[in-house]
Amino acid sequence: MFGHKHYVPILKGKRGEFNALGSLKQKSGLTPLIELVPPSGDDMTREDRLASSVKSIVQRWGCNDPLFIDCLYLAGSADELDEDATAATTAPSAWVEEIYDEFRDQGCRAIPVTGTSRSPSFQAGLKRVVAKDGRGLCIRLIPDDFDDDTQLHEALDALLDFFEIEHSEVDLLVDHRSVAGQAAGTVRNQMKANLAVLPRILAWRTLTVAAGAFPVGIGQMIRGQWNSEKRSDWLAWEKLVAGSELPRKPSFSDYGMRHPDLPPDGVATLLVQLRYASTSEWMVWKGTDFIRNGNQEFFSICADLVSQPFFSGPTFSHADGQLDERAANAGSGGNPEMWNRLGINHHVEMVLHQIANHPSL
Repeated sequence: MFGHKHYVPILKGKRGEFNALGSLKQKSGLTPLIELVPPSGDDMTREDRLASSVKSIVQRWGCNDPLFIDCLYLAGSADELDEDATAATTAPSAWVEEIYDEFRDQGCRAIPVTGTSRSPSFQAGLKRVVAKDGRGLCIRLIPDDFDDDTQLHEALDALLDFFEIEHSEVDLLVDHRSVAGQAAGTVRNQMKANLAVLPRILAWRTLTVAAGAFPVGIGQMIRGQWNSEKRSDWLAWEKLVAGSELPRKPSFSDYGMRHPDLPPDGVATLLVQLRYASTSEWMVWKGTDFIRNGNQEFFSICADLVSQPFFSGPTFSHADGQLDERAANAGSGGNPEMWNRLGINHHVEMVLHQIANHPSL
């Protein structure tokens, strides 16, 4: 389906992420993995919330290009999706099928995602989806899967047997989860070590390594200035594929400017902020309290951004054009969802640009 010069951004299933995808200049070289998240409380039924999320994805991504859909955060939340529903309708084996039924009805080429530790009922529902759609499966490995090489091989064989599919029908994603604070060389070595123990590395339909280098929060950053965080996930992959010793070069996947985990529950102070990807770092401006002071600070942040050497220019992406407008006090100061959307849109375009124009790939 794709080779190593490809990008698989891992995105939470939220409106800001959907809109960021919808604003991309082009989708060549890109297959997003969207993690559906538990819906927030409202008066909508489970089915309506599901249909709304799927519709948003389809409207912004379209139906011509495949994407990976992972329900890992919903696997233990069947009762939360609809407390009044019967156990039969909320069991993972039933609702996971409903999710992919909705994608199918919309004409979307959704490829389901699973892992070695998903529940039996989850796997049973997904097996019926795989058989019905015939698009294969994405198997997402996590660090715990590499504790024992023999067990890893056995688990992969068991999944292939259970789903009745071949290696050539599987997109294998080796997810290192959070690598925040780790040096790029350390991350690269771990990626290489994990790839070395994979069985039949040439046989899988696609091979991707993922990692997330953005910290869990920005609490330790300094207000009122640009703070830098190394994109060690990207730098590690760059080191990994630049060499010639790998039997197969993997494609790149990251979590952008989010930590891999869902944000913790509870009330958090919303800060005016901007997260902006440069070629090797994220530049983060940490501002003041959004609720107390409003969003006018965002205009001055953008004015400072466009004067910086790491600004990519107003034509680089949709987000950069929007940020340039706000540097001239045009448009709205926005809200956390908009700031997130602009950051993601620019980040995805940056990675696509780097992969397409890298001299050593």
